[in-house]
Amino acid sequence: MTNREIARVAKITARKCRRGLNKCNIKLDDASESIICEYVQTELTNWRRENKYVPEKSIQFIQEILSRRLNETTVPYETAETLKLIFANLPALFDKIQRERESEAKELAAKLPAIKV
Repeated sequence: MTNREIARVAKITARKCRRGLNKCNIKLDDASESIICEYVQTELTNWRRENKYVPEKSIQFIQEILSRRLNETTVPYETAETLKLIFANLPALFDKIQRERESEAKELAAKLPAIKV
């Protein structure tokens, strides 16, 4: 994933979280959406860099971002709970992305001509 793709996925994720919670009468504010976006973007960037997901680092980052930015939002509890839900679903997302990468690589390898050495 490129930086642009990561930023786009992070924004879409934050918007979807906000819309989904709004349907349940839980109103996230703009600051909460920004916090969620920052968290998702950082996790995707770290995963891309290391090609693995480390839950301990993710928990530390959640604690850091909440301690640094929690005073910006009017709904801190809802923001923290949303980050926990995203944290719980990240391994499945990373597995899905990895499967898609492998599938694309296989398709590309099948299309390329064989090179004789």
